[in-house]
Amino acid sequence: MRPHPRLRLQNGLIIELIALRQERHTINDRLEGLPTQESATAALDRVLARAHALLDHPAYLIPPVFQPLAWDANYPYPFGRPALLADVLCHGTFVARERGATSSCVIIWLQARFALPIAGDIIAHIRQIAWSRAAHVRPDLPEP
Repeated sequence: MRPHPRLRLQNGLIIELIALRQERHTINDRLEGLPTQESATAALDRVLARAHALLDHPAYLIPPVFQPLAWDANYPYPFGRPALLADVLCHGTFVARERGATSSCVIIWLQARFALPIAGDIIAHIRQIAWSRAAHVRPDLPEP
């Protein structure tokens, strides 16, 4: 059995990926018109709200990188700024165990391909997360 992937955060804490859910999202898909930063941001807000409802604590969203779409500046697009996002929506559950407590955080991000591996820019961002603010902490349960 392969061990779970681990990352060392900038503060030295080691976190472990214990669950990864991925899906090809539909944020860029439109029946008509172009995808926009505004519609994508609203869709990601709904993803975060669903995660919060399931977890009963907030998830952490790595800010997405928008790829602007070419559009004639003489005719502003009426529904927002045309842009695309990466195709794969990822929900990773990471845990850290230290000093008699376990903390966990669901981190949500977008990347171009299904993981593993997690994209390098995403790993760099995860390493910078202020874990004490983003994670949900609970005391460890006693051994049976």
